[in-house]
Amino acid sequence: MKLDKKISNLAKNFGLDRDEHTIVKIKDTDNPNQKLLELQSGSFEESKPWFVIDDDNRIYPIINDDAMIKVFQTLKSSLQDNFNIKLEKAILEQMPVDFSDVWAVVMNEIKKETKVKPIAKINVEKIVKDVKKFHPNLFFQLDLKEMMSDEGFFND
Repeated sequence: MKLDKKISNLAKNFGLDRDEHTIVKIKDTDNPNQKLLELQSGSFEESKPWFVIDDDNRIYPIINDDAMIKVFQTLKSSLQDNFNIKLEKAILEQMPVDFSDVWAVVMNEIKKETKVKPIAKINVEKIVKDVKKFHPNLFFQLDLKEMMSDEGFFND
């Protein structure tokens, strides 16, 4: 893929138009501790993202600290939403009598788990199944085989 196209795609992913970023080429100097920045487009004065291109045509997006904080906040929020959706699904699959009661018990168990390991490594399905095992009164107990035999599905 052409370099301009790659930068345009990256800028588009950041939600930027072509004129809303700076492109800089980084070049070696005689001093190994110094590099030279050559402005390709945009302005050194802008606070918009920079796209730095090295000698191997690799692109390095650079954003300011406020933008980085927003990126991390968005990522954290997305991860939390994803976790909550997984948890809701795991609870609903076990047929709770009262969803909020089960949610409260499961969240208590998750808080215990997070003391030992990061939340990303927690198996919510296992925790919900364990809660069902130790608190069966929180869930509907359906024996589908018995129900179907009562209706004549498994009669010999």
